[in-house]
Amino acid sequence: MSGPPRLLLEWATRIYPRTWRERYGREFEAMLEDLPERGLRWNSVWDISKGAIAMRAIQGPANLMKVTAIFAVAGLIVAGGIAFAIPDSFVSMSLVKADSSIDGEILSNSLQRTLTDKWMQGLIGKYGLYQGKANAVELLKRDFVVRPIKRGRSGEGAFHVGVRHADPETARRINVELTEAILKAQAGLSLLDATSLPQSPIEPNRPIIAIVGCTAGAAIGLILALWRRRYARTASGTA
Repeated sequence: MSGPPRLLLEWATRIYPRTWRERYGREFEAMLEDLPERGLRWNSVWDISKGAIAMRAIQGPANLMKVTAIFAVAGLIVAGGIAFAIPDSFVSMSLVKADSSIDGEILSNSLQRTLTDKWMQGLIGKYGLYQGKANAVELLKRDFVVRPIKRGRSGEGAFHVGVRHADPETARRINVELTEAILKAQAGLSLLDATSLPQSPIEPNRPIIAIVGCTAGAAIGLILALWRRRYARTASGTA
């Protein structure tokens, strides 16, 4: 595993307070430049950052807020990386009407007759789903959505049929086949709203992930800074 880029070490050095950088910054950067590439280690980035954060934490409220802000930005960067590493997930939906003779038990039995392992394996092979995973059938079941809607006064009901997939057009095509199979398997069902082509992913919610990462980073930074300040004061009082 290769070490960190030299630029990352220089950025970590800039976390130190300005007074420290003005006094020792050039010497420290010169020392880093003299290090051979093999001498660069990832834990060096952590050690430099830790020393800088500790120094800021004991220098007053303004630096305390800077430490918090640094961790907030770091949390935002990490959360952003995670959010964009998660693939988009689209759901194609259709709406099916059920007459008053169709109750929950009948609908459940109809779905069991439709969603057989053999039928789902056919879909898996046709669309090349889940790249030959042993639990592909279970994964496909997880990506099917059947959500009932409250019945009206006439006793008629409806339910959404949906399919989740990383590609919106594939989700739509699979949902067309799923909806047609359900309608064919059970009398008393009819299509109210045709299968949709999803326009935007339902997952991941990247803004929420970014907010959570930023907030968590700020909280961690504040806690560490307060702990470091208290530790420094205790050490100076006992010295």
